[in-house]
Amino acid sequence: MSKARRSFSASEKLSIINEADQFGVTQTFRKHNLSHSVFRRWKENFNVGGVSNLQSYTKRRNNVQREVVERFEFESIYHAQMIFNRYYEWYNNHRKHGYLGRKSPE
Repeated sequence: MSKARRSFSASEKLSIINEADQFGVTQTFRKHNLSHSVFRRWKENFNVGGVSNLQSYTKRRNNVQREVVERFEFESIYHAQMIFNRYYEWYNNHRKHGYLGRKSPE
């Protein structure tokens, strides 16, 4: 029988990180039934990008999609796909990234 995948909000993740700093990592892992690897990923994401980086990948992706929809008008499905592809290319490869010291990956 497999475990159901749990979901934590950014504020819950931050609360758990603070609790681990305050009361100890082992006790916090046991209380919340967390693995070390999950906690380490949350902590690294927080250290790199703050609370906004604790959001799930889906929420971050949806924010990017919302930004594209608000910026552009689409003439067709094909046009929308083309704009999204260009935007993702720019977003991932050309924009300034916080974890790179506000530099572009290029």
